[in-house]
Amino acid sequence: ATETLKFSGHLAAVDFESIRSLGLPDSLAGVIQQASIQGDGTLKQPNVRGTGTIQNLAFKGQVFPEVGVEVTSTGSTLNATIAAARNLNLVAHVNAAGTNLPFTADATFNDYSLEQIAGFSQGTLKATGIAEISGLLKDGRTLQGKGRIDAMDAVVQEQTVRSTKPFTFDFNSDHLTLSSVTLTGQATEVSVAGTIGFSDQAVLGLDLQ
Repeated sequence: ATETLKFSGHLAAVDFESIRSLGLPDSLAGVIQQASIQGDGTLKQPNVRGTGTIQNLAFKGQVFPEVGVEVTSTGSTLNATIAAARNLNLVAHVNAAGTNLPFTADATFNDYSLEQIAGFSQGTLKATGIAEISGLLKDGRTLQGKGRIDAMDAVVQEQTVRSTKPFTFDFNSDHLTLSSVTLTGQATEVSVAGTIGFSDQAVLGLDLQ
């Protein structure tokens, strides 16, 4: 006979560290402010639905003060819609039965600050665009992706520069590669293309014109 199940629950003020033993990756940190979850189906094919709010969600050096999450499941695949900020949204799919939790995600961002991600400390950097991301949640070294920047603004030494047209990028944990992007300012025009390294061992191939 097939064992059926039905459940519901509510969580509040749960630190990720306290549920790490359930298989939560070390790369994720935060506190579940509140969450409601319901489920039914069978042990082999459960159907899970839930919503929640996470405070100070941290992943790969990025910290999001308050994150809204909606979760559903399809077989062993966990589907999550994540509002990580007012201008950053992700739709993620995690293979809960896969080794090290393989995932894919589609991100959209609007006028989103990229200083920390890009390792940019000389001013501000904001961008609007889309990205496709994949990897293993339990191994940050596998993170990779690609996308398109529709608009980018940077302020360096009180000078503002803006991209003149959309450009593409791809990345992994080691480097970021840009297609040709032209930035213009009040008395400046510079074209950038090539590779930016994230580690001391990464090979750089950045072209400035």
